[in-house]
Amino acid sequence: MTVILPMRYEPPAVPTGGYPCEALPGYYLLEVLQRSAHLETWKARDPGGRLVCVQYVFVPTSSTLSAARVLGQTRRLLDMRHPHLASLLSVAYDAGRVVLVTELADQSLQDRFEECWQCSSTYGIPRQELLGYLEEAAQALDYLRAEHNLQHLALSPRNLMLRDDRLTVGDFGLVQLLWLPGGEELARINPRYAAPEAFEGRVSANTDQYSLALIYQEMLTGQLPQKAHSTRELADQRLSGFTDVSSLPANDREIVRRALHREPRERFASCVEFVTALQHASVTRAGLVYLPEEIPALGSNGTVAVPLACPAPPLQVIVDRLVATAAHVAGVGQFGRIRWVWTVDGYWEHRCAAFLPDGVGQNKLRSFAQRWNASHCELHDSFLRFELNLGAGWLRKWLPRKQDILEVCVEVGPPRPPPARLSDVLIRMRFLEGDSDAQRRLIEQVGPVIAEELHAHLMAPPDRRDDLRFPFDKPLLIAPVSGDRLHGDFQLQCVGKDISTKGIGIFARMEPPSRQLLIYQASTRDQALFALPAVVSRVDRTSDGWYEIGARFLVDDPASENSDR
Repeated sequence: MTVILPMRYEPPAVPTGGYPCEALPGYYLLEVLQRSAHLETWKARDPGGRLVCVQYVFVPTSSTLSAARVLGQTRRLLDMRHPHLASLLSVAYDAGRVVLVTELADQSLQDRFEECWQCSSTYGIPRQELLGYLEEAAQALDYLRAEHNLQHLALSPRNLMLRDDRLTVGDFGLVQLLWLPGGEELARINPRYAAPEAFEGRVSANTDQYSLALIYQEMLTGQLPQKAHSTRELADQRLSGFTDVSSLPANDREIVRRALHREPRERFASCVEFVTALQHASVTRAGLVYLPEEIPALGSNGTVAVPLACPAPPLQVIVDRLVATAAHVAGVGQFGRIRWVWTVDGYWEHRCAAFLPDGVGQNKLRSFAQRWNASHCELHDSFLRFELNLGAGWLRKWLPRKQDILEVCVEVGPPRPPPARLSDVLIRMRFLEGDSDAQRRLIEQVGPVIAEELHAHLMAPPDRRDDLRFPFDKPLLIAPVSGDRLHGDFQLQCVGKDISTKGIGIFARMEPPSRQLLIYQASTRDQALFALPAVVSRVDRTSDGWYEIGARFLVDDPASENSDR
């Protein structure tokens, strides 16, 4: 069967030499660095040939601000000079947009985090390095408040810029000088890092401190203190004062919890005071699992062997990264019965199976597209592609942009041999334009809804497996554990078979020495990249004399260890 796949959207190529910038004669736009609902950032070349950053700042269309007032407000930014504020080189106004020219950074704090996250020896920016950056950010934020009575109010890792190991804060002043006077809602500008009072439409003297504390926890551990599936849920959690700081080093938790207090007056007096408190907190080695003396709580508090400068992330974070690496994908996730992966080329992808005799599959796919009021529908044999304008439906209020179009592709494979006779079904989704964090979060919400409806429409049987498994043929060591202690220096060399977010399959030359194990990926324990507590759920002898071991990770609920992997 020939499957015709849709062409991947490619933005128009930038001409050689770049686009002339009409608002800035002599400037040429070379490459888009970032796009959002409020900003468009370009790498550009100035008349002298120097590389700079050009930003188009969109003023709300409902704004009653005149062009003269907008330009006057923006020129106030030229008076804000600090070693850790991004240097503003020029200001212009063009067709309802403010145009800013600033120095070009090497990378953002978000880029540095992703760089560390990919490294096998760290799980976030090393703590001392991160605190050095945040100290510089705190100095700039306190300067804005003390000298200009302004807060940033749109702080994120993407506008904390790094150049020559020095941090500068970008996008400052825009919220209070342009967007709020233009009628923009405060919480809609930056919900991911917004303080509770922002969701109530007000600003406090310590609003930026809350955002800085969120950034510290995320850049250190990869986790925010609130986990929400929508902006409304996020607002409810922050307004209720809920914070989960368990992923942080123990001595950091009370400090960050204070900076994240629901009441602004209960936070630190300044951003610098908050960062100074973190710098004075000591981080010990007591939580590293490779130490032979004692293994701390092998249930939900398991930790990983990482450099001293980095906190040990929760086990589930480690497991998710291992599964994503084994699957050669960018990430994995689950909502209800629907499990999915993010592919490296930016698709949300889900697989299932359904009984579809010849001639039935095409009719079912056509009727499924009709139920969703799809447009630009293409149907070829057992392949369906259609587009959904979510901006016209019930999800429009969560969309980054109302014109975003979701592409949905469904591919049905040939029936499996008897007695199964099931056909494999692959669902892939992406937005036709853009690949922002907000768009990905939206797909993670609407994707399972579409997949569940397709399951029901195709009468797909439920997947009997607990989780997706992927090949994992890495050299491993397993060590027996009793209570909270290792059994001396005994370690059994083995090799991995497969891995899921629930457990791992292992091949070994002998039976496991105990039911409770510590599993390492390394040739020696001292070189371990990770150490995961697990419990054996099954052992089978293979025909060639090896033992196949199934083990479940002790991540959340140790009581679940009795179920099969």
